[in-house]
Amino acid sequence: MHPAFRGIIAEHFNLSHLSSFRVGGDASLFIEPFSQKALFYAFDFLKSIQSPFFVLGGASNLVIADEGIPIPVLSMRSLRTISLDSALSSTEEKNNQAEAKTLFLRCEAGASISEIIDFCIAEGLTGLEQFAGLPGSIGGAVFMNARCYELSISERLSLVRFIDCEKIGKAEFCNAQSLFEDYFMNEADWDYKVSPFQNTKNCIVEVVLRVEKADTQKVADNAAVYVADREKKGHFKYPSAGSVFKNNRNFGKPSGKIVDEAGLRGLQRGGAQVAPWHGNFIINTGSATAKDIRYLVEEVQKSVKKQFGFDLEPEIIFSDSLIKESSYCV
Repeated sequence: MHPAFRGIIAEHFNLSHLSSFRVGGDASLFIEPFSQKALFYAFDFLKSIQSPFFVLGGASNLVIADEGIPIPVLSMRSLRTISLDSALSSTEEKNNQAEAKTLFLRCEAGASISEIIDFCIAEGLTGLEQFAGLPGSIGGAVFMNARCYELSISERLSLVRFIDCEKIGKAEFCNAQSLFEDYFMNEADWDYKVSPFQNTKNCIVEVVLRVEKADTQKVADNAAVYVADREKKGHFKYPSAGSVFKNNRNFGKPSGKIVDEAGLRGLQRGGAQVAPWHGNFIINTGSATAKDIRYLVEEVQKSVKKQFGFDLEPEIIFSDSLIKESSYCV
């Protein structure tokens, strides 16, 4: 690694404390850059060892294998700067007076949703309150096209800065800027919990979101409503990833309701359990393993298929299912 690298480098680094499920083994090698310059050095190092690697975001939708991740893990956790992009806001105002109230929030991929909501409250910025209480990072939310209370993150997205990991080791790059590419929002590329970054080797580094100026107290009050609703639904009682299965309008009802009607609330395997209060949550009651969680996911799928003929599609991701690829972004 370059001597100017600033960050964490550790072998046999346990990952369970980074996962919202609180499960998982060790990373064979863990790299966490503290800046985008350090990220450049990390990619330079990965290029030099010619190893496949795993890009780790907030791990709020990820089930890390009990055996861990046997390739280098590149964590984006410390890239968490949040700022108003005055240049973009000024340009938009000049180009379109109808959008004069729009402001642009630039967030590094590792910034947590809670940090972004806190920033918006402090600065009096509205448009993202529906995501208040959502775990994980903004990079992961964009990757998954997170949807909360009928609002998808893509509806607030303006730009994504990313790195095409497939180019690492193939193309020469001489500085950090030569690594970055910009994606400009195109609605045709997005769908319900689908983004153009899924099934690619693109690593999200920054996102730019559209917000508007508002009264600080009003923003805080709006955010509090959504947090309270999550608390009422039991989102924070136990470690979990929130919704396990995607909703499908063709089924005529939410996936959680279908699981309920299948009589699967409370189904347990080891320390993992289908939440007794919500059919679309799987929780870690204290000693769950990744194998326990996978077992429950598959059992719920089989039972629902047998009873109703529906194929439930998981929205949580299992790390060992991704190791077949050479680089990943989750």
